[in-house]
Amino acid sequence: MLGKRLEMPALRHDGTEFPVELSVVRIPHDGAPVFTGFIRDVSDRKQREAALLLAPGPVLRRLFESGILGWPSATSPAGSTRPTTPF
Repeated sequence: MLGKRLEMPALRHDGTEFPVELSVVRIPHDGAPVFTGFIRDVSDRKQREAALLLAPGPVLRRLFESGILGWPSATSPAGSTRPTTPF
C-alpha cells in the first residue's frame, strides 16, 4: 500500500458514495515511523472516462492514446507521426 495509489469508494457526510484515490507515504523522521495519507476526489475524472467510452470512435481514441495509432502533423516530416490529440 505504501507508495501506491488505490481507488476506492468513500462516503460524504450525507451518506452518498463517491470515488477517491488514496495514497500513503512514509515521512523520513527520527524515532517512530510517521505516515501521511492523501485522499483525492476523482469523481470528475471518472465522469470524463465514462463519457470518453461513450464518445464516437472510442476504439480509435483508445488506440491513439495508447500510442499504437499516431496522428500526422503538418510540421512533422512526411510519413511520421506525433502523439498529439486530434479530438
